[in-house]
Amino acid sequence: MNNKRWYLCGITSLFLFAVLALIIKRQALESPLPFVDPKLQAFAGHLQSNDFLLKLSTLIDHSLVPLSLVSLLAGLVFLFFTREKMAPVWLGIVLTLCSTGANVFKVIVGRVRPETYRMPEFLREQGMSFPSGHVTFIAALVGCLFLILLPKINSAFLKVFLALSALVLILLTMLSRLLLGVHYPSDTVGSLLWVTAVISLTYPLFLKFNQPWQWRDLFSKIKNT
Repeated sequence: MNNKRWYLCGITSLFLFAVLALIIKRQALESPLPFVDPKLQAFAGHLQSNDFLLKLSTLIDHSLVPLSLVSLLAGLVFLFFTREKMAPVWLGIVLTLCSTGANVFKVIVGRVRPETYRMPEFLREQGMSFPSGHVTFIAALVGCLFLILLPKINSAFLKVFLALSALVLILLTMLSRLLLGVHYPSDTVGSLLWVTAVISLTYPLFLKFNQPWQWRDLFSKIKNT
């Protein structure tokens, strides 16, 4: 996909995200979006009797901080000990933009978390509802890693497997937020649109500057100027 298509995808996603945010802000601040949220909430509510899905959803809920720390550590290792330095830089920029933006939009939109189908242990879940922070972080992390690894894989089977694995992980994260009752479905869709916009608008720049280099090369250039 050429740069124009990436930018078009990013702008379109950003526009759809803005429209969704405005609709929620003006018409459905403390209630589900008609014809969208209630049926999906009910579907997720029926799945709360599935012990495996419930445990998986709880695990995903508790994994955000550990994943953040692991991502930071891995990024620092790649930044200082490999020639692939733009990959962790781009990943860090995307994660920062997505997470910070999501927190800002939570305050601006101010949507209260749903009470229907809320699991008892998550009744005190704090923060606003739109967009979902968990979905934002996981989608940004998985999306970036997929695009970073894709050019390094020659096997068509492995590429498809990687794409499906990334998609399943993102969908599971979205489902987990609904199953625990801490988000509306439209919150998770908003997160996905926001992440898609950020990744699509920054990926062409990553490709442009993604050249292997070492710190000593940079210091040598600075010294010789």
